Amino acid sequence: MDGMGGNKVCLNVDKVFGNTGRAPSVSSKIPSLLDNSCDYDFSKSAWYFELLEMPEHLLFPGEKEMIEDFRNLGFKGRLQKLEDQKKVGK
Repeated sequence: MDGMGGNKVCLNVDKVFGNTGRAPSVSSKIPSLLDNSCDYDFSKSAWYFELLEMPEHLLFPGEKEMIEDFRNLGFKGRLQKLEDQKKVGK
């Protein structure tokens, strides 16, 4: 998975939720709530609310920061943060 960009970029081309906020999108072809190219708002899903309550020892790398951003910035704020980081090369 690391060879495919795992944990570094979002490769999810699923139009249902698109980028769910774990990593910046690998390209503009990845559906995102920021440009309304996905069908549903991930922050209204049961999966999103389950992540907010997930015990820390069950989280994958990068998910703790993601969940903290969900709480502090909101879902769209997290996506925007990722896109901004991608623009400056972080």
